[in-house]
Amino acid sequence: MTDAEIIKALECCKNDDCDNCPNNFGNCYANLAGYALDLISRQKAEIEKLTYQVNRLKKYDEERDIRLHTRLIATAKAEAINKFVERLIELYTDEHITDDMHCSIGVIKQNIYDMKEIMGCNK
Repeated sequence: MTDAEIIKALECCKNDDCDNCPNNFGNCYANLAGYALDLISRQKAEIEKLTYQVNRLKKYDEERDIRLHTRLIATAKAEAINKFVERLIELYTDEHITDDMHCSIGVIKQNIYDMKEIMGCNK
């Protein structure tokens, strides 16, 4: 019997409608019970399979969200460092530097540029 026929037969049994039952032959209750058990078992197995797949997708989504969040944080950090370095360079341009500060500021600028390169912040 098909699943639709099993359901129809169960509805007929419920309504005491043997004339329209697709399982209307001898020992129908025993036959129908076996068919119903098979249907329930197949549906249970399908539900378990789908539940497993849904749980796998949920886990994949969670892992993807974590990876995305990590990338967003890394990008935000790089942007913040880049802005910080640019602001330092603006503050320590040659016009703000006296002769006695020139050597120290040059070293600071070089360190800033090196830091930008290491952090991948160079434009």
